[in-house]
Amino acid sequence: MLSQLDIPDDQQDIFGDPSSCSDTEQTSDKTLHRVQCSWRSTQFSSLGKKLDLLHEHQKMEKLGIKYKKKGDSFWVLRKNSEFLEEPFNVPTSLPCNCYHPHYLATCTEAEILVLQMKKEIDLECIATKASIS
Repeated sequence: MLSQLDIPDDQQDIFGDPSSCSDTEQTSDKTLHRVQCSWRSTQFSSLGKKLDLLHEHQKMEKLGIKYKKKGDSFWVLRKNSEFLEEPFNVPTSLPCNCYHPHYLATCTEAEILVLQMKKEIDLECIATKASIS
């Protein structure tokens, strides 16, 4: 999805690791909830939501009436929730501003080194490019 936006090549893979994207939990009553990934920064989470909406919008434009016949998408069905995921399997090699400052404050020096953080990127600029007008 990011490859469709006019952003530098080295920034197009920030959602390449599946654990960067996974934020859905299904409860026993089959309700889908958007889980708050405690390791992700607010801006990174917001960008993910905008990319979900952009993907749905593009799918709707491409499929037209077929899209509407299928019913609501998985992404639309998810409810916002207060579920907070404990950090595990945190992706590495992301720009430092993709990680939540509170999460980083709980990490040891060794854990910080393992993250192999890259320099900060302009997530707000990418989010603006991903916005549906």
